[in-house]
Amino acid sequence: MQYQSNAMNTQPLVSVIIPTYNRAHLIGETLNSVLAQTYQNWECIIVDDGSSDNTDEVVGAYVEKDSRFKYFHRPDEHLPGGNGARNYGFKMSSGDYIQWLDSDDFISPINLKLKVELAVIEKSDIVISKNTKLLTDFKDHFVIQKTLRPSNSITNKFYKEFIQSRNQILIGDPLIKSEVTKQLRFREKLIRGQDHDYLIRLFHQPLKISKIDNQLYFYRQTDNSITRKASSLSFRFANAQLKLNIEIQSKFCDDKDIVFEYDRKNKKLYKTYILANRPEFIFLHFNIFRKTFKLSYFEFLYFLALNIITKKGFDRMKIV
Repeated sequence: MQYQSNAMNTQPLVSVIIPTYNRAHLIGETLNSVLAQTYQNWECIIVDDGSSDNTDEVVGAYVEKDSRFKYFHRPDEHLPGGNGARNYGFKMSSGDYIQWLDSDDFISPINLKLKVELAVIEKSDIVISKNTKLLTDFKDHFVIQKTLRPSNSITNKFYKEFIQSRNQILIGDPLIKSEVTKQLRFREKLIRGQDHDYLIRLFHQPLKISKIDNQLYFYRQTDNSITRKASSLSFRFANAQLKLNIEIQSKFCDDKDIVFEYDRKNKKLYKTYILANRPEFIFLHFNIFRKTFKLSYFEFLYFLALNIITKKGFDRMKIV
């Protein structure tokens, strides 16, 4: 059955872009949440990143049922991974607004309606809501809270706190005007912190951002999620995280608060690998960690040996 509406062309089109990889068992719930939107003028672009399960069959059923679903396979011109799939999805989109969404998460039925209404009323470039990983909270809140909250223009304080990871904004939450993101792409070679990196670059522009004090976005951490992979002490992910931390410090080197925050992140990484009996990661990046702690070569070597042997002494290095 194809979807038709005479009123659709009077409302902004929203492109919901979903990269997916071997999520046939979960993506149905995600697509159902898009299908359940009270706001009707959307297109949903799903980009498969090389799945080996029955994703084609599952997504194909939605495409057949509703022409607003559009299914693609990531072409070789984009690198494997969610970043390449997202970039291709954006290339294939036609919306006035973009809503990124991961294939194991979902949005409340009033997500697009509230965000588009506020974006139009306030002439906002971006609308942000709250998110939750607790399904009970999510169901309770989207039924009850429907009031549009006052909007806030972006401020230096907002931007700085986001860079410092004090504002938790997940990539599947913001509704973004296509115009302000058309020059941005996800960095396809980046395997850690890619969402944070994308949003840092997005928020660096002079934008008007509105906020809705509702939990409209539910996310979950699956066994093969990047978060879980990072927590498994993979050197590949830790290397990528450390590299991104140093890059952000370099970019905002004149802001001592941001530099301090990313020093703190590096120190936390150091402690994690020492306690996990994986000091080889520290030796791989000896000078980076030494400079992070602002210690001489021999001072750092002394504390490193002490930490490895006793799993103590971190406080003396002022790890926070």
